[in-house]
Amino acid sequence: MLQVKLKWHEILLVAGFGLTACVGPTKPSETRDLSETELKAYLVRGQQEGAELKKKLVGELSRGLKEGGAVRAISVCKDKADEVTSAAAKKGVKMGRTSLKLRNPNNKPSPWAENLLNEWKVTRLNTPAEARVVVLEEGRVGYAEPLYTMPLCLNCHGQNIKPEVAKHLTSLYPK
Repeated sequence: MLQVKLKWHEILLVAGFGLTACVGPTKPSETRDLSETELKAYLVRGQQEGAELKKKLVGELSRGLKEGGAVRAISVCKDKADEVTSAAAKKGVKMGRTSLKLRNPNNKPSPWAENLLNEWKVTRLNTPAEARVVVLEEGRVGYAEPLYTMPLCLNCHGQNIKPEVAKHLTSLYPK
């Protein structure tokens, strides 16, 4: 069963970099290699699920921005994103967002996803991150892909965050 955890945001103050990551057991397993056919199938499914999630999330965020600006979009990102990712569970896919720099502690990466995030953090200046399939324990498979920051994301993840937005973020995610 493919399990996909989507939308990692490694948001730097000057640039955004992200990934989509599957939730799986606590560590990768080298007990079995995937055939080329299996690898491609998991990669395609992960990309399809990721594209669907991104489309829904961007739609919800855009709607939130139109309805109430960045402050409203924060609530959408916090609450609606979980609803959107939970909907994939009906298809046997567990999705979510993760990062090395979290606002929401509920999005903490699993150990295998954290390993990928750290690897991508080190290599991103020389090598662009690409989607990856990882064999996990118990016959499970993980999928991770980068998610790059879009202009609408900079309302809350950029350098020039409006004071009312910063205040709302601090109220929801105290350090």
